[in-house]
Amino acid sequence: MADPHLEGAPAALTDEQRENVRNILARFGGVVEKEEKENDDGEEEVGEIDTSKMGKTQEDLLKGALSGVTIEWADLTSETMKYSFVKEVCCQIEPYIRDKIEVTPDKFRYMCHMLGVEPHNTSNTLISCAVEQADPITMFHIQVELKDNGNMVIQRVRFIV
Repeated sequence: MADPHLEGAPAALTDEQRENVRNILARFGGVVEKEEKENDDGEEEVGEIDTSKMGKTQEDLLKGALSGVTIEWADLTSETMKYSFVKEVCCQIEPYIRDKIEVTPDKFRYMCHMLGVEPHNTSNTLISCAVEQADPITMFHIQVELKDNGNMVIQRVRFIV
């Protein structure tokens, strides 16, 4: 007969640990009803998940937006990531925004050229770029902070429909 307490085998969860796991799962997947019923065998049944309280899919902010609408980089949803231009911008520019990395003007121009856009300085802190073949996006703005050494820190990106 095999030993029920094998070395290295995971131990069974206590009632308290099982309740904690249920609470964690309820936060991410739905709400578990607190009512626990006993079936004919005397075992507890787990409550059903209330799907009406689950999170809804995030909407595509760019689809159907009126002309001239501005969408901030921080407001992008997972649905807006289906546009290849948005993905490219986020892949190339997001690390610089999050980590506040200084960029030289030459490196910045190179980043813009890799995105397929030509940067135009409209002011010291706002750079606008016309976007072609990236419907529904027609333009995007990059807000920067200029440093004393001539470098810049990218602060924000806005997509304009």
